[in-house]
Amino acid sequence: MSSHLKREQIKEWFIVPEAKFEGLPIIIISGAVGLLLFYMNANGIAALCLVFAGVFGLIKYMSYTKQLNRYNNRPHDSQMDTWLEEDIKELEKKALIKCGIDESELVREFELIDSIWGFHSSIDRFWRTGNDKILRTSCHEVCILNFTANQLIAYSCILDLLSGNTLNESTDEYFYKDVVSMSTKVESKVVWGYQLDDAETLNLFTSGGTSINIVLNSDKLLKELNSGGSMIPTTKSERAIAAVRKMLREKKSN
Repeated sequence: MSSHLKREQIKEWFIVPEAKFEGLPIIIISGAVGLLLFYMNANGIAALCLVFAGVFGLIKYMSYTKQLNRYNNRPHDSQMDTWLEEDIKELEKKALIKCGIDESELVREFELIDSIWGFHSSIDRFWRTGNDKILRTSCHEVCILNFTANQLIAYSCILDLLSGNTLNESTDEYFYKDVVSMSTKVESKVVWGYQLDDAETLNLFTSGGTSINIVLNSDKLLKELNSGGSMIPTTKSERAIAAVRKMLREKKSN
């Protein structure tokens, strides 16, 4: 599949509405009036009412089937996850280049922090809940942590799934001796214009202050979006926290 078609399909997954058969009350009323008029021997007007009900119903049914086919032809949830992983794979390579390091310098496998609450004012942002009840968004905040012998080197960006482009790219280097901890906490934060008091954030603390702060989850924001979503995967971020903690223990015990 071409890159352009892939991006079009991703957008379809987010924007195509569920198919709804509209106009049913009008069809029922028109049909009922037509039958009543036939009963009253007003055959000419009755016929017009029934013809209108039939034609109007056929038009609405054709529109419904067209919407239903478009909705059913969207990518599956698993396909959306596969495409996200493909983009992440490209970011892994890009992270090494941007950080100016070679894969041979790494002392362990990289770790990934992927937040669906990414935002950039220059791009469109869409969200939708899949059949698996997982909320997905078209804009991700991604942080890839590379571990060298003496430093934790982070590559961060905003990933736009609709175009495949990356924005707000940055790299940061943290000597292990300067890292105090990496953990999650609940704090008050503005996300997507909403003031939240239950934002679960991931934070990397250095001796000079917080250096990484990424929103992972918020039940209040889920409700504000009225998305129907009940799950936001944070397994990779939790694994990243555990990996940093382990590395810090190893480095600071030496």
